[in-house]
Amino acid sequence: MPAPGHLRPVPRRSTAELIADQLRSAIMYGSLAPGDQLGEAELAGQLGVSRGPLREAMQRLVQEGLLRSERHRGLFVRELTADDVRDIYVARLAVERTACELIMRGNRG
Repeated sequence: MPAPGHLRPVPRRSTAELIADQLRSAIMYGSLAPGDQLGEAELAGQLGVSRGPLREAMQRLVQEGLLRSERHRGLFVRELTADDVRDIYVARLAVERTACELIMRGNRG
């Protein structure tokens, strides 16, 4: 981290990244609920952006698994199955267990 008062480059973020962040947050906090269909025109209007960056942002969320695309129907907020939730908790447990092990090894020194 630079010393106080030193300047450093400002991270540049694209409009699509900013839109993806807002959509991701809306999904996580339930403003966009599982199963909701995302209408491009409505979302572009609400966010005050054009459809190009919105489409790019939504494709990012499809790749992340937060949205699902149905041919000729559109994009929908993904619904988690019981298996999905179980997989998330198994992965989280593995990460947390490993983090605890690393912390404990560091405290032996």
